[in-house]
Amino acid sequence: MPDEDQKRRAVADQLRAGARGYASGAAEDLLAEAPEIGAEHGAGAYFMWQGFLSQRIAELATAVELDEPGLFTTELNWLYSTLSARDVEPGHVRRSVSCLGRTLQMELPDSSWRFVRPVVEYAEAAEPMGTEVDSRLVSGGEAADLAEALLKSTLRGDASGSIALVLDAYRAGMEAGVLYERVILPVQAEVGTLWQRGEIGIADEHVATELLRTTMMLLWHEATGGEVSGPVVVVGSVTGDQHDTGVRAAAHILDINGVRGICLGCDVPGEEFALAAARFEASAVIVSATMTVHLPRVRQAVAAVKAALPEVRVVVGGPAFGMEDPVAAGLAHKLGADAYARTPTAAAGLIGSLH
Repeated sequence: MPDEDQKRRAVADQLRAGARGYASGAAEDLLAEAPEIGAEHGAGAYFMWQGFLSQRIAELATAVELDEPGLFTTELNWLYSTLSARDVEPGHVRRSVSCLGRTLQMELPDSSWRFVRPVVEYAEAAEPMGTEVDSRLVSGGEAADLAEALLKSTLRGDASGSIALVLDAYRAGMEAGVLYERVILPVQAEVGTLWQRGEIGIADEHVATELLRTTMMLLWHEATGGEVSGPVVVVGSVTGDQHDTGVRAAAHILDINGVRGICLGCDVPGEEFALAAARFEASAVIVSATMTVHLPRVRQAVAAVKAALPEVRVVVGGPAFGMEDPVAAGLAHKLGADAYARTPTAAAGLIGSLH
């Protein structure tokens, strides 16, 4: 119902606008209820939990706006596993969410709380995942072995070795799409997980990411010979999303599959997707999002393209949509997109079928 959707968006905006205040109240509640948590984290405990809960409110607001309680729970499950590596007890996270729920129930009017309550209750009722993080690398087979070797090579900062691993595999017959989607992108995801868990530093993550970008570009040139033609598709990630390796890979894979991918990179305002599609006479646009908090920006980007260029098809994808295809497809429909694609190769296949 349009009226309900407007109310949900208004409540989500209310949460975002008051995030710092709500988080302050919840942090105070948490430390008063469990002084051992404050003692465990020292003098900075209040500010640590205030910042932590402010981010949770942003995720909660997205789940409320889209009427998708599972989005919030998914983010919490990721936190249970990654924060345990940084010596934050998963039980503390659950307790902080309970305190946040109580704070919001007290602070929000009933007309707003009725939208927030189901999301909080869903999260509190869900069984938390284990504290072990599954590797993002694929398992079994030649691609898995290659990914493991590439991860080690990039973390060593071995540019020539990393490039050779990928190009030699391509020249030996491994398909470029397989190399992108079962080797390079899983390695990039694993690097991010290692950083999130505190097992590597920012410099290590940056070095590995830059090496993977260089390797992708050289693979693209090897696979296309630098010559690309076909229908044009604009690819980018939304405002606030600073991740661009995935959209770069998507543009490359489109090129390899006979579709000319124009990569806008990351942090692209919604209206710029429409302007770029018009500028390059694109037949489709691919909008990517990495985190669930970016999903409202996906809706804005889709709406901007549809308003300016109704004939242009819009495909959405990225980690923010999760890994369950039916759920992701339903979410894509809510955001106004024509289709959802889990992988760049799937997106390339969709482009032709959407016409």
